[in-house]
Amino acid sequence: MKKFLLASMAALAIASFCAAEAKPKAAVLVIPADQVQDNELIQAKAALEKAGVKVTVAAPAVAPVKGMLGGSFMPDIAIASIDPSKFDLIACIGGMGIFQIWGDQAYLEKVQEFNNSGKFVTGTCGAVGVLANAGVIAGIKATCYPDNSVISLLKAKGALYTGDVVTVSGRIVTGNGPDAAVPFGQAIAKLLM
Repeated sequence: MKKFLLASMAALAIASFCAAEAKPKAAVLVIPADQVQDNELIQAKAALEKAGVKVTVAAPAVAPVKGMLGGSFMPDIAIASIDPSKFDLIACIGGMGIFQIWGDQAYLEKVQEFNNSGKFVTGTCGAVGVLANAGVIAGIKATCYPDNSVISLLKAKGALYTGDVVTVSGRIVTGNGPDAAVPFGQAIAKLLM
């Protein structure tokens, strides 16, 4: 009986330790201050949450963001407040507003921190330009919104442009825009499963 109790207590202690060690996965989705592509944000967020990932939305400021399709979104935090140590993945979400911030120094530094920490760095639509400007896709296969200015930026920064709907290159995942909303969301969620 004593051996059984000791074995049971040991098993319970091990199970408690393992449960305490398993922290839930977390992702931060970064959107522009205005004109975010609604479906890209909605589908990425939904896919991650379905996979049990805690999702935080960041923007240049904590203020309502208008979507290109009429939505309104309230970010949880400002880009400058992102602490990469608290997240497993960063997803840069596109829309016409991305061109206003794809060279923002604080944003680029956050993407670089995620990359330098070996975390997942992802982007879709024109927001793949943020990854290019941050210098994290040189020599990496990537896709983006099929616009010559975005494609030219990727190539100029050393990316190997694929033109695919979604391109997975190890820890880097890129999508081509609204057409990729669902498959991009699924691809990034799969990284954290």
